[in-house]
Amino acid sequence: MKHKYVGFASLLAVLLIIVTSCSSADATPAPTQVAQAPDPGFTPATDVCVVPDVVGLNETAAQSMIAGVGLQPVRSVQHDATVAEGAVISQSPAGGTRLQPCQGEDITLVISLGPLPEPTATPAPTNTPAPTNTSEPTNTPMPTQPSTPTNTPAPMPLSSIWDFDIRVNRRIGSDGFIRDTRDSYQLVVRLNRDGETITGEYIGTTGSACGNARINGTIRGSDVNWTVEYMGNCCRGEKMTFTGDVNEEGTIMTGNIEPIGIPLSSCFLWYADWTAIRR
Repeated sequence: MKHKYVGFASLLAVLLIIVTSCSSADATPAPTQVAQAPDPGFTPATDVCVVPDVVGLNETAAQSMIAGVGLQPVRSVQHDATVAEGAVISQSPAGGTRLQPCQGEDITLVISLGPLPEPTATPAPTNTPAPTNTSEPTNTPMPTQPSTPTNTPAPMPLSSIWDFDIRVNRRIGSDGFIRDTRDSYQLVVRLNRDGETITGEYIGTTGSACGNARINGTIRGSDVNWTVEYMGNCCRGEKMTFTGDVNEEGTIMTGNIEPIGIPLSSCFLWYADWTAIRR
């Protein structure tokens, strides 16, 4: 009997080992959760725009497309023998450029003025026939000599296209503070003279100078004085005065610029020296 119980106990021990091994083999360990922090250098792209390609379009359509994506069109002009007047010759930045941020960024559009005008031909002088011999005149009483009128100088021919070189030394912003600066700009201006009245308009500008402006002023002797008022979206309603003088030939003017008041918009007005050469 003792051997029988020992054998039965050994059989039970073997069965328990088999059951335990099966249970351990069937258990599948739970997956380990791994936490991962986002990349600290990653920044989602926001306020990104693509500059439209407007080369070859007319000015109105080009400005509309540029403004439609939140950009600011800046106008510049030049003559071009192959691009029609009013069409876009080039742009900067180029079409397809991605800007971030894009709101309010300047896009310079170079607008064609068409080909340069043909120079006016000067007619050849006509030959004056030699005087013929006449008989000796009879003596007659000398007439009373009238008083000689004083010579009145002809008005200077200011009506033309002028190239202005602007050298800015100070500027004033909407906060009213005047700050030193050193900038230069070029303007192409059409001036018209009627007696002592001067009128005109900007044809083209460089850099960030506003391009839509009208001119009203006077000329007395060699002294010139006019006001520039900006009419477009750039500094609309702001004004500056140009004072100076013109040389005797009416080909060169020099003077200075001062702002009128403090600008209300987010633009700057100039204190500057200027030189203008008539084309």
